[in-house]
Amino acid sequence: LASAVGAVSFAQIVKACEPAFAAVVGLVLPPIDVKPVLAYAMLIPIVGGVGLACVKEGKGVDINVQAFLYASMANASAALKGKIGSSVTKKLKGDSSKNMDA
Repeated sequence: LASAVGAVSFAQIVKACEPAFAAVVGLVLPPIDVKPVLAYAMLIPIVGGVGLACVKEGKGVDINVQAFLYASMANASAALKGKIGSSVTKKLKGDSSKNMDA
C-alpha cells in the first residue's frame, strides 16, 4: 500500500528500518529476546541512513505521512511474523513427537 500512495523509493527507504522494528518486537513480546549491545548500536546507522535518505536536496525533509504509516505497518507486521514464526519453530523442534528434520 505504501507504494500506491507515495513514491516506491520512499516506501523502500522506510522498509529499510525493519531491523529496528524487529529489535523492538523482540524486547516487548515474550519470550524476551535481548541481543548484545553492539547489535542495538548497529541500528543507529540504519535509522540515520533512512533519515538521511528521506532528505531531498533543496526541499528538506519530504515525507508522505500516509506512505510512511503504511510502510511502518508493513515493518511491524514483518517483525511480528518473524517473532511468532521463530517461537513456533522452537516449540516444534522441542517436541520430539514432531519430525522437524524430515
